[in-house]
Amino acid sequence: MLGGGAIYAELPWLWSDQFDCNIQTLGIIEAQHRLVSRGDPATGSFCVMALDEGGRMRAAISVNSGRDIGACRRLISSGTVMDEVRLADTSVSLRSLL
Repeated sequence: MLGGGAIYAELPWLWSDQFDCNIQTLGIIEAQHRLVSRGDPATGSFCVMALDEGGRMRAAISVNSGRDIGACRRLISSGTVMDEVRLADTSVSLRSLL
């Protein structure tokens, strides 16, 4: 802001509690991202993750699955290329994908 060369590198993150619903977002989903869903919205707990053209996670939105956001933060930071089938499979731990 005052001519410094430092780059702000934090991911945008926000959360909101709406009655019994916890919503968290991490990063910014862009139009060209592919969306991968994990969990079932009908159960009230799910996560939607955005992958770039190289298969790297760039953003995530969770509903009543806050633990997923912590793992997504690490996956975004790692730059790991994601296997979309395993990413969507709730029997596979997100942490195991690091």
